[in-house]
Amino acid sequence: MEIAIGLAVGHATGKLMPGGGINVIIGGVMIAIGLATALRASSKARHAAWLRIHGRSLSARVVDAQVTGMRVNNVPVYRLILEVADPNGPYRAAIRKLLLEHEVTLLLGREVHVRVDPSRRDDLILEV
Repeated sequence: MEIAIGLAVGHATGKLMPGGGINVIIGGVMIAIGLATALRASSKARHAAWLRIHGRSLSARVVDAQVTGMRVNNVPVYRLILEVADPNGPYRAAIRKLLLEHEVTLLLGREVHVRVDPSRRDDLILEV
């Protein structure tokens, strides 16, 4: 939008007004950031869908939860440490999840179901 406005003003006046070039640069940066964010989110969504279909279904126990310091819409992001019950032997893995504080206390020590990438056992998602 900023690029369009900057170019329209520049075209209408025959020259870029003071600050108009800045609008074009800022608009270009914002578009690039938006596209990169959208592509990354789309890639993560496709990977999660792939794991839901092709991932091995295993059980895991939530052994620890650590606040990452990041918040999304004022909801904290937690790093959950899971002990995954793999047929080849249990192992620990971590995932990040948006959770409210009372949800974390309910999850600690509980068994959850996960989908694990068959080729990378530290790549997993929680089954809902």
